[in-house]
Amino acid sequence: MKPIYLLLIYLLIHSLSCANTDTRVWKLKNGEKLTAALVSYNEKTGNVMMSVNDETPIPYHFDDFSNFDRAWLIEWSEISDRLQEMRKELGGEIEHLQTTGKYPTDAYVYYPSPREQDPGPGPAMILFNASGKPMRYLKRHLEAAEQTNLVLIALGSFRNSHNNQVVEEFETRFEEVFPQLRKRVRFDHNRLFMGGNSGGALRAFNYSYKFDWPWAGIYSNGGWLGKTSKAFYENPPMYRAGMRVAIVNGNKDYANWVIEEDTKALLKRGCKVALFAFEGGHQAPPTSAQEKAFSWLLEQEDFIEQ
Repeated sequence: MKPIYLLLIYLLIHSLSCANTDTRVWKLKNGEKLTAALVSYNEKTGNVMMSVNDETPIPYHFDDFSNFDRAWLIEWSEISDRLQEMRKELGGEIEHLQTTGKYPTDAYVYYPSPREQDPGPGPAMILFNASGKPMRYLKRHLEAAEQTNLVLIALGSFRNSHNNQVVEEFETRFEEVFPQLRKRVRFDHNRLFMGGNSGGALRAFNYSYKFDWPWAGIYSNGGWLGKTSKAFYENPPMYRAGMRVAIVNGNKDYANWVIEEDTKALLKRGCKVALFAFEGGHQAPPTSAQEKAFSWLLEQEDFIEQ
């Protein structure tokens, strides 16, 4: 069948400026490591306040930190302002946690506002961002998640890479992180999705057959299955039968050229596929397209399937 394109956060938020929300392992420029919570960062002065075990904040300076953590502070400053604005508009909760082990990984979780008619743990989606910017990618999907009652879990550290060793290390990282997410995040374990943009979607597709779990579906924003050979499409990986796949692409996205073959491969493995198009290129879809895709994944709406 030919693909049919469908044109288709009071916030109980743990503020990113609160002492318990950003406890993580920080690396200083001198090589020392610090397990502490970020209390505040003043971009103009460079002053950083850190709290260890919720005790009196200790002053540091922007220049005290490693290159990676300086980049993280800049990202925090930019995004936290917008998140503070969104807390006035939406009705959920944001939580930041960091996993433990060999690969400490930041996770930003959005819990939609409580629903009287559905008080139990809700469905969830693990998000991978191709650029390794989880806060930004989470922010872009908050409104759609709130409207559809979907818990979002945006993971840091994961990003695009053409280095096979790094890609293998990411798989090992996820193997360590995933059990911790299941213990620390409240969600319905029988309704867990994965998704992402570009290479983040590719990662979601790959992990759906490499990690044994009853995955409910995939949100593919400008993504693809990753292979274009005839052999791959004739014998695609064992994607979980019944898994729902929402492909959400801009009408000018270069990823569109593989849609037909990718869809055939997914259907061959018993997946259900729906295509959602929006005006644009290789970019995050507008909230309206996200809502339609999430609604279809959650079986709240019956859009046309392949």
